[in-house]
Amino acid sequence: MATQTPTADLSGGPVLLSFSLATASFALATTFVRFCVRAGIYNHIGADDYVMGVATLVALIGTIFGIVESTTTDPSRALEFDVLGQPWYLMSATLAKISICLFFIGLLGRARQWRMLLGVLVFLMAAVNFSFSLTVNLQCRPLEKLWRTTVAGVCWDPSVQLNFGYFQGGMLCRTRKREGTVC
Repeated sequence: MATQTPTADLSGGPVLLSFSLATASFALATTFVRFCVRAGIYNHIGADDYVMGVATLVALIGTIFGIVESTTTDPSRALEFDVLGQPWYLMSATLAKISICLFFIGLLGRARQWRMLLGVLVFLMAAVNFSFSLTVNLQCRPLEKLWRTTVAGVCWDPSVQLNFGYFQGGMLCRTRKREGTVC
């Protein structure tokens, strides 16, 4: 009688789940501390703090999509939550960058040209993020066709998503360069 060896779980789901929960907990804790410090010591919570709080909540929503994705056994369902989670993750990173820009705008006071430059950067980041979200959510009609190929509908040519990904990556590098980090 031959013994069947169980196949290894190569998805990494449990590891991703634990990292996702640890990262989400750390983000919520640091955001809570940020609000306590700004309210307690400075007696002022600014727009940058509120935007960072929203960024943390949006990241938490993306993490929930990631948790569902990593714990499902159905590949179609995993792809569904991967597609639905992508805009949330990018939105949270963009909101965090916008929060940093708003913080610097508050520090700059009367340096008008730097405030204008940061304002344009905030607008560009928001526009690219919005475009990415629209691209992900409008590439197939109905959207369900992305993870269920048997559904009747139509999708854009995959090169549209690919080329927009290149554009978005270039914008990410440009904003990181302005923030002083390397791509």
